[in-house]
Amino acid sequence: MSGATRQTRPREVTIAGVQTIVGSAMVLFLLISLETQLNTSTMQAEFEKLLDDPRMDPLGLTVDRLSTLTHYLIMVMGVMAVTSLVLGVYVLKRHRPSRVVLTVLAGLVAAFSLFGGPGGWLIAAYVGVCVLLLWTKSARAWFRGGAAETPGMSGWPDAPDVGSTPPK
Repeated sequence: MSGATRQTRPREVTIAGVQTIVGSAMVLFLLISLETQLNTSTMQAEFEKLLDDPRMDPLGLTVDRLSTLTHYLIMVMGVMAVTSLVLGVYVLKRHRPSRVVLTVLAGLVAAFSLFGGPGGWLIAAYVGVCVLLLWTKSARAWFRGGAAETPGMSGWPDAPDVGSTPPK
């Protein structure tokens, strides 16, 4: 592409893509760390404490079953983290279907994160900001193939240009 026809990526898309990649990588490393600790005596003791709660009795879980369930949940979350990491890279490359799939995946992650208490709410807000940045006016124009109107946060309302014309 020549410099004249090359359209610059809006700042919103860059921020959202980088936040997606960094956030996904952090979650992936956290999940790998959690998986390595899953069969330790400390984790088994925590599972036993959790299962001693009378509210857990109707579930009929044992320590082994809970450990297996946790293992599968970590694998599912790992697949979702890798998927969002790859989609974040493709969003930066202007791949339109990646933006849509990332939006759907982020909606699922945000919805389930809301059940996690204040920490989950923070994750849902982080994910929500990333998605909102991908759907600003300049981001939509860039993904359609047009140039962003102005560099910067052009998806937000423009402030009046004070002082550009003298009062009459």
